[in-house]
Amino acid sequence: MERGCCRQNLLFFCTGASVLLGVGFGLAARTLELSADTIAIVQFPGEVFMRLLKLMILPLVVASLISALAQMDVKNSSLMGVVTSIYYLVTVFLATLLGIFLVLAIHPGDPKLSSGQHTFEAHKISAMDTILDLIRNMFPDNIVQASFERTRTVHRMTLVTRANESVEEITKEVAEQRGINILGRTRISTYSRVQRARYIKSIGVTGIIAFCIGFGVVMSYYADKVRVLVDFFVGLDMVIMRLMLSVMWFAPFGITSLICGSLLELEDVWTVAGAMTKYIVTVLIGVFAHSFVTIPALYVLVTKKNPLMVFRAMLQGGVAALGTSSS
Repeated sequence: MERGCCRQNLLFFCTGASVLLGVGFGLAARTLELSADTIAIVQFPGEVFMRLLKLMILPLVVASLISALAQMDVKNSSLMGVVTSIYYLVTVFLATLLGIFLVLAIHPGDPKLSSGQHTFEAHKISAMDTILDLIRNMFPDNIVQASFERTRTVHRMTLVTRANESVEEITKEVAEQRGINILGRTRISTYSRVQRARYIKSIGVTGIIAFCIGFGVVMSYYADKVRVLVDFFVGLDMVIMRLMLSVMWFAPFGITSLICGSLLELEDVWTVAGAMTKYIVTVLIGVFAHSFVTIPALYVLVTKKNPLMVFRAMLQGGVAALGTSSS
């Protein structure tokens, strides 16, 4: 029993051990004063691993969602599509609120914010902007563009210059008597906050998921007429899952390379570690609170079942998501 459990979770244990190995090798190799070319070679396997993971994200989401929904009957497919959409929106919404709360409470990025010294460029984080961006990204204006860009609201300070209107009405004659140039009135410069939605380089997962759900539901409605298309996505899902499993077995080596190379690049490890402590603590608190409090509570609330069995099956996927900063 124990041997079977260890064999089943071998990849999970190897991935966890690779983090410790990366830290150990990185700290030990710092004493060798390696050249920049050597450090680049050390980092190269990790870079390849990250590129492979990012390469697989989009095909995996598209193939798995469409193939799963297309094979159901119309009623179940529609219900599953609605449930999937609601589940994704609720979990992302709760994660967004948790992230905003932690950032406002801890201020991991700028130490001036926690001490009350607000800089001019800093702007207050708006929960409304985050929620609106989430909904806005559900409806991309270009599905191809959504595969590599998403929308995010940004605030910029714009210099606005206006004329200083005098309360006293000055006629042309009075102005000439007083020697005042009407056209040369004093101008006042003020700063105005401008809110705009911009595209940033990141996969618009929300829009792609919404599109795939709709596509899969409609395919299930025309299942007999588009059988070739359904078989294509089912086969694509099988191939992508096999490729993803092969890539994940490269994870221990890639993660070790990434961590070791990152430690070798730093000039002063302990100074950077001290500066990054609040950021790391904030991220870890958010990840563990969302993974072990929010999602289990939501699962128990909806299904009235024990979530432990589900989380056992999610271990490897959770590690992969944490390592790639993916939801």
